Amino acid sequence: MGTSEKQFIGAFDGNNKTISGLSIRNFPSQGGDTLCVGLFGYIGNGSTENIEIKNLVLEGSVDLDATTIEKPCSIGGFAGYANKVLFKNCVNNVTINFVNYGYSYIGGIVGTFNGCEIQNCINLADISATEYIGGIAGTSDIPAEPSSFNKCINIGNIKVTQYAGGIVGYDNSDVLNVSNCLNLGPIGNEEQNGMYLGGIIGYGSNEPNTVDCCISAGKILGSTLLYAIDSTSDNTSYTNNYYDNGITNVELKDDNVACSPLTTEQLIEGTSFNDYFQENWSFSSGRYPLPNVQGEIPDSIWEFIKTAAIPE
Repeated sequence: MGTSEKQFIGAFDGNNKTISGLSIRNFPSQGGDTLCVGLFGYIGNGSTENIEIKNLVLEGSVDLDATTIEKPCSIGGFAGYANKVLFKNCVNNVTINFVNYGYSYIGGIVGTFNGCEIQNCINLADISATEYIGGIAGTSDIPAEPSSFNKCINIGNIKVTQYAGGIVGYDNSDVLNVSNCLNLGPIGNEEQNGMYLGGIIGYGSNEPNTVDCCISAGKILGSTLLYAIDSTSDNTSYTNNYYDNGITNVELKDDNVACSPLTTEQLIEGTSFNDYFQENWSFSSGRYPLPNVQGEIPDSIWEFIKTAAIPE
């Protein structure tokens, strides 16, 4: 649903139901230089207001090889491309296996975004490609209007070589605000030496962004330019961010600017967080803190996430 020529410009409320069996094995017939693939191909035209996708769990798989069509692609479980869209309470369990051609952008929720709000969104699925992958969103457009991510969680394995993050893979936004987000999934590829890999953002722009109250507790697998939170930018404001310093076998390059290291035990105990941080997080003995999305997503998904947050 939706192409670059005829965008989806409505509202879709899934009423907390599940769409299962989504299977994409062939590329849609589209014009333009980049193919947009997902439940929705292309959402929003930049001028229509109140475009939103919310309260939906999506299950299935995407298996595509872009070398057969020789075009770059933008792929997301929910949307390939989103222009000024609200995504709220969306849960992706669509696995994505993709062979790149040129520059391609992949996210559990959306491949490429511009001026979007993404709230209470979860990626449970594994994603495999070469570059520009985020557990929630692959990349912002160029140029891109301000976007925000709040209370988003990645649990999936992001198997990639470069430019990948648990929440956002690559950022070109004028302003990007990321708050109260959590990554639990591994980022990178044990079989290759990756670079520009981050627990929250793989590669951040040099614009005045904010990364606030985030936790990275997934392995970062690569060789150079590895970041617990973000590829630290001089113009980005980092506050109250933490990572588990016991879950990775490489030296991270944050230099304690973007985040503070804590042990697994300290993260679980929750005593290291100030009151401001704790307002939006759920704490329980024996598991990592979670952005408090209880009541916003189905109870079964919340229970699954709580189990996934128990350290191995």
